[in-house]
Amino acid sequence: NATLNVGELFFGPSVPASALRMNRVTLNSGAAISATSDIGGGFNFGGLMLGELVSTGGNGEVVAQDLVANQGERIYFSLLTDSTYTGKLNNTAPLDATNTAGGNTFFRGIGTQTLAAASADTQVMNAVLQIEANAGLRIAGQTSLAAYQGSALASIRTFLNGGKLIFDNTAGNVDRIFEGIFSNDFGIVSDVGGGEVTLIGNAAGSYENAGSLRIQAGQNKTTVVHNGGTGTVLEFLSLQGRDSQGVVNFIGVGGVLGSAGGPQVKFTYFGTDPTASPGSNTVAGLVNGVISRSTASTALGWAVVNGQDFASYGANGVEAVVASLATDEPGLAALSGTSGSNIEFAPVSATTTTASPLQFQTLKIAPTGPGQKLELTDGLTVTGILLSGTNSFEISAIGGGAIATAPATRMFHNWNEQAKLTISAPMHLGGTGQAVTVAGEGVIEFTGGASQFAFNSIQNINIAGWARMGLDELSGNIGLRLRGGVLEIDGGGTFNRNLGTGSNGVNWFISGTNRGSGGFSAINGDLVVDLEGLGTRDTIGWVSGAFLSSGYELVFGSKAADSKVEWYDNLNLNSENTYHMRVVRVVDNPNVTTDRAVISGTISDGTSGESNADLVKVGDGVLELSGANTFRSGLIVAEGTLVAGNNSALGASDGAYVVVGNRGGSADAALLLKDGIAIDREITLWNGSSGSTTLGTEGTSGTASFSGRIAAYRSFDITAAAGGTVNFDGRIDLPGGETITKTGAGTANLNATQNYGPNATLAATAGTLNVNVPLPSTTDLSADNAGTVVNFDNGGSRQDLDNVSIGAGAKVNFAADGSPTNTSTFQSLSIAGTTGAWTGTLDLFDNDLVIQAGTNVAAAFADVYDQVKSGFGFGLYDGTTGIISTTA
Repeated sequence: NATLNVGELFFGPSVPASALRMNRVTLNSGAAISATSDIGGGFNFGGLMLGELVSTGGNGEVVAQDLVANQGERIYFSLLTDSTYTGKLNNTAPLDATNTAGGNTFFRGIGTQTLAAASADTQVMNAVLQIEANAGLRIAGQTSLAAYQGSALASIRTFLNGGKLIFDNTAGNVDRIFEGIFSNDFGIVSDVGGGEVTLIGNAAGSYENAGSLRIQAGQNKTTVVHNGGTGTVLEFLSLQGRDSQGVVNFIGVGGVLGSAGGPQVKFTYFGTDPTASPGSNTVAGLVNGVISRSTASTALGWAVVNGQDFASYGANGVEAVVASLATDEPGLAALSGTSGSNIEFAPVSATTTTASPLQFQTLKIAPTGPGQKLELTDGLTVTGILLSGTNSFEISAIGGGAIATAPATRMFHNWNEQAKLTISAPMHLGGTGQAVTVAGEGVIEFTGGASQFAFNSIQNINIAGWARMGLDELSGNIGLRLRGGVLEIDGGGTFNRNLGTGSNGVNWFISGTNRGSGGFSAINGDLVVDLEGLGTRDTIGWVSGAFLSSGYELVFGSKAADSKVEWYDNLNLNSENTYHMRVVRVVDNPNVTTDRAVISGTISDGTSGESNADLVKVGDGVLELSGANTFRSGLIVAEGTLVAGNNSALGASDGAYVVVGNRGGSADAALLLKDGIAIDREITLWNGSSGSTTLGTEGTSGTASFSGRIAAYRSFDITAAAGGTVNFDGRIDLPGGETITKTGAGTANLNATQNYGPNATLAATAGTLNVNVPLPSTTDLSADNAGTVVNFDNGGSRQDLDNVSIGAGAKVNFAADGSPTNTSTFQSLSIAGTTGAWTGTLDLFDNDLVIQAGTNVAAAFADVYDQVKSGFGFGLYDGTTGIISTTA
């Protein structure tokens, strides 16, 4: 964290400004950060880098000083948690005549930055905003996304590159959002690789307009939250469906989307281009009752409402399409090929078998029970298929049945995590067919075998959601495009493809508007992902070829994964010129422990060895690093568990830093070592998150060691699995008031000086904790739960503690020191149980027990007398609970 109380932190034109990296910046009254780097090059160079921005008193200031077009500044926010800034922010250099440079503001990471100006024109951004994978920008108060340049309001473009843009009108309508003169080149909310835009209304009703909504590749959401009043309306200039890989889910909250007085998404120009020369822009319209990317019926099925219906357009904007209902085969046959054939199929039978070819615009499947199936005996020609509800469904085929050649990319939607849409029917007739796009949070699985995608010509599977298939299904003439989604391989094996396009290609990036996050998952068998040369650890680098662009995430796992997925190739963080986060997300299946991601290749920095990146682990799943990594960039375990499977797993010994935990949020974070691993790195535990932070071992038969300093700014756990041992051979620093808790059935050893501040607590709730060094005298000790043992064996040194509490079934042992001179003291002692039935145990070994009870000597003696109970006069207390001494 960086705090500026007063004065200015200035970054001149020759400074890349990476020093702040992802540090949270707190600006108090009178403090300012300014930049005048005038970077006109690519987006990977220069600019002002910082983490979350917060303010105290609202008087801080961030200024991009040069406001000349084509010499604008770039401000990068690398967000690890949610933060709010109410001070000044100025990045207002406009775009020049060729739409380049200007003031660019980037938001990256996993947090949401709230900009809530306290007064008008104190927070202003022009030119370009880029909000990237899982980062968020929340606009509130009087923040403006456009500033007056002379008498005209400057234009701004926003690229939602997998990120979230939130207009929050809860406390009153936001001042200026893209207001002024709009065109298809300016004032655009442009989704590149997926993203979300949300309007939150207030009790009086809200209205905002936001330029054109342009849908590119990936999965997109547009949400309006209605909180009362005459209506909550988000109006765009137009809707543009620019890419067959893009889908959009229009969501209404607090009412029916498209209802009078409720949540509404509108377009000033719908079906009509607002410019005389639209060029490559394709403006959406209505075709036979359903939103199309253009006036042609070949671009249907890409827009849905609340993930449950295909989208139409009415007097109050986007609304659910009115579909014709069919419940059986005769009903489907009767509606086939009719004008406006948008069908809702709610089957009454377990299996519905077709008797003739079927042709629809869109097909919404609403199962009435579990395990239902549509069995094709001939072709089903349809552009959009959507599974609605929580029941799973299958489309199968017998004889010559197939999902036939559609006039455009076929869109498969499943937006419910509890449901599964299974496609076992062939995706072609006679080898002809079209590309496929998979969208939604629910799984869509393809189980048709090696011939399912046997296309005559190369077709793409665009994975914007969650797609599952075996390696056999991938053997067809297909390319794979990861556009925010996960490819889950069923049955295990080795996934080997070239990085790029073509029939054996896989890519995350093709062009500036065709990119996304994404990755792999495994079910019913372990998976190895080995790109390029089979069996060769090729080096795959961020911002290189068809791999991930800056700001996007490498994703592993799913909510159903039950097996290991291994990334076999080397990874290069490739951050030569300025700071970037390189984010790896692992999704956990909470019902199993066998799912994890492993990166077994070597992780390195850029070719010149610059340490300008952070490798950031996010998501609630487990990521294991088992390579001999050489990166000197930072490592941040912000969410979930990172397992070190190599002594160099955390990077070079002189690396920037290793951080576990986060500055906010509620996610748990853990760094665990495998058996035999020794980590000699200083580790910092951040404060601010309400989730737990854990260090330890997952090993079950060996010893792992942390030998570097642990700089803890919060309470944390130390853990060892049953049969495993973890050593802490470096100093642990704790400010005071925090708790270190030993968990897990294994053994933890504290072997180095412990530097705790006042009122710290050392606790044990499971397994064995060996304290082999003296603790600070102000430390409290607690031991709880049956089988928990705490051993003090510091070589005869004095051990003073503050308050000692021993719970039921727990035991605290003070080893024999053979010295009558080193008297240890407790300020208070509490042992669980009642008179005659003590359940906790304190074993003194050969240590005498001296009671200093002040004025309550008799009461204290009676209490201790009952706890000792036996052995008086024989040199030891031979009870089994209470206070005992196993050595005379």
